[in-house]
Amino acid sequence: MTRGKIFINVRDNLDIHIITEGLEKNGFTYERGFISSTDEESTIRYCKDCIGVISGVEPWNERTLSAVKDKVRMIIRYGTGYNNIDLVAARRHGIAVFNAAGMNAASVAELALLHILNANRKFSVGIELAKIGQYNILDTECFELDGKTVGLYGAGAIARNLARMLMGFHVKKYAYDVVENEAIKQYGVMFVNSPEELFSISDIVSIHIPLLPTTKGIVNKRLLSLMKPNAILINTSRGQVINEEDLLYFLKNKKIRAAGLDVLCNEPISRIDPLVLQENAYVTPHIAASSFESKVRTEHCLYKTITDFFDGKYEVQFPPNYLNPPIQANK
Repeated sequence: MTRGKIFINVRDNLDIHIITEGLEKNGFTYERGFISSTDEESTIRYCKDCIGVISGVEPWNERTLSAVKDKVRMIIRYGTGYNNIDLVAARRHGIAVFNAAGMNAASVAELALLHILNANRKFSVGIELAKIGQYNILDTECFELDGKTVGLYGAGAIARNLARMLMGFHVKKYAYDVVENEAIKQYGVMFVNSPEELFSISDIVSIHIPLLPTTKGIVNKRLLSLMKPNAILINTSRGQVINEEDLLYFLKNKKIRAAGLDVLCNEPISRIDPLVLQENAYVTPHIAASSFESKVRTEHCLYKTITDFFDGKYEVQFPPNYLNPPIQANK
């Protein structure tokens, strides 16, 4: 007898055998499908008969949550970001929300480092130049990472992994976060008192903050104007934390040197997006978490969290990836 059905919101071409085999081994059935970020009707239709959901980008708001609250007991994000889920409404309707925090941290940090190196050394430009037979024309336009100051805006798991990877370079590392993460200090990171201080002292600012109502558009002309003229900005978090109109102005007018972006406000990324077309912006199509190892870790986390939740393990103990535990848990 099945323990209940889990809906998995993923694209058809994604191999998720680790999840499906893990669910079946623990007594669950599943249904898979793909729901877009604006499709409330499909969200309700697919999920109303399920006890749990592995969430992609589908909208979980007051309407969709209230429509499934009599059946759905938990939602877990395939990934870290959870800006598609109203946590307060989910708690009000008795639906637990989790994510797979930390499972893709090393993968995302690697891509942030790649963007840092590429913005400094124009590696991607060099590849294209070789294809058309041009050589030795970038010598004075490129910069070493050694000797620079790296600012980490956010000090969670991804920033901590990036700081670890930067140990191989002779760089100064600073961070700002609303909470000082002691673990990151082992990699030589010193905390500053404000985002303003971080942006003003850094040669490279790498963004690692979540998208929340309070962080939407937070990297705007006010912070960008504090950056050094030769500084670069890296973003592997969420596109919406940057005011893209302001960033485009600073790039076009050479008020900062370059930006390396894995995320934009409008995704899927368009080839005619102004930032894609901007010469000193290096854009990748939201691939930071896309590594084999990250996928394996994430998918094991997903089915294990679902199993542990329905085994009752989170009724008293609340793991860090439980995003909206009962109010009494915080007392």
